[in-house]
Amino acid sequence: MHGNGKGWREYIHGEHCQCYSATQEMQYVTDSRRKLIWFPRTNATHFFDLEADPGECHNLIEDTSRGDEVKLWHGCLIAELEARDCGWVKDGELIPPDEGVPLVSPYRDRKWLGE
Repeated sequence: MHGNGKGWREYIHGEHCQCYSATQEMQYVTDSRRKLIWFPRTNATHFFDLEADPGECHNLIEDTSRGDEVKLWHGCLIAELEARDCGWVKDGELIPPDEGVPLVSPYRDRKWLGE
């Protein structure tokens, strides 16, 4: 967090597993200015301009003027999930899991132990 940041990605990838309902599971990528969220159970995608809408109230996924941005962020999420080889990407597209099959992160047993 301190220093020149060489070698760091331009965005972060995050995930949220089931909490109160399976429909809350999500995968997302953000750079603090834009955010793309994919809800695997419903196969819904949301896109937000966090500079104009920090509360994530206005989903811009259907806004044709944002098409290039959506495509870019969609590609970032696909790259992250494809690298995991966890079955969530097929032929370069996000694929929702079969009903009843839990989304389990392949990193669930890995812990960062610090420097």
